[in-house]
Amino acid sequence: MYGDNLAADFGDNAIWIYNGTVWTEFSGQAEDVTEYRDKLVATFGSYGLYLYDGNSWKGLTGWNPENIIVYGDKLATDFGENGVYLYDGNSWTGLTNWNPENVISWGGWQFMGRLDWLESGSAARIEK
Repeated sequence: MYGDNLAADFGDNAIWIYNGTVWTEFSGQAEDVTEYRDKLVATFGSYGLYLYDGNSWKGLTGWNPENIIVYGDKLATDFGENGVYLYDGNSWTGLTNWNPENVISWGGWQFMGRLDWLESGSAARIEK
C-alpha cells in the first residue's frame, strides 16, 4: 500500500499505482518496491535505491539491494556481499557483512540469513 493506493512493480513494465478504480503507470523499471513511512522506496538496478516522497525521487544509495523490507520504523536492506544495512530516514547503519539469502520481518520477529543455520550453525540473526 502507498497511501490509499496499491503500488505494484511489474518489472520491465514499470511501477503502476492502483487507486481502487484504475491503474496508472507511475515510474520506470524497478526491481523491487516497498512502502516506507508513507513513501515509496524502489530499487532501480545499477542506478541504486530511491525514495519517492510524493513529489520527486531522491537517491538513497548507489548500491543495488537484493531485498528491501520495513523493519520497525527503519528500512532494512540486503546489499548482497556488502551485507545488511538499516536506513533510519537520515543515515545508514551496517548490521553485518554477511550475505543473507533473504531478509524478512514477521509477527514482530525479524530474520536475516539462511534457514539451514539450524543444522549447520552458520550465521543468522533472529530478533524480537
